[in-house]
Amino acid sequence: MSRDFREALLNYVLKNSHPGDASSVINTIDEYGWTQQALMNIGDRKGKILDAALQSRQPKTAMIVADNIIYPGAPDYVNYVRNNPHYTSTFHESILEYNKNIRDGVEVSIRQ
Repeated sequence: MSRDFREALLNYVLKNSHPGDASSVINTIDEYGWTQQALMNIGDRKGKILDAALQSRQPKTAMIVADNIIYPGAPDYVNYVRNNPHYTSTFHESILEYNKNIRDGVEVSIRQ
């Protein structure tokens, strides 16, 4: 995430949200994602779209794709999913695209 992007988002939130109101800040961030620049988050609007898509399919299982599990890391999640008998997990090793010396990976887990 570039510094310019972070500053633009911060300025938008400061200008358009209500100080001290966490819901207002979250809603303003979602609004920014819809009106200014796409964000990788799921707010109320995207959540409803995703919920409808999942409900229409009536899935029997769930798949979780967790990235950055080594850097910066998600040890609690990895410990939980790897030791839960309801999940089958596969680790896919990778490296950071901006630093070839840092090992990372993606954990793909399927709930049975």
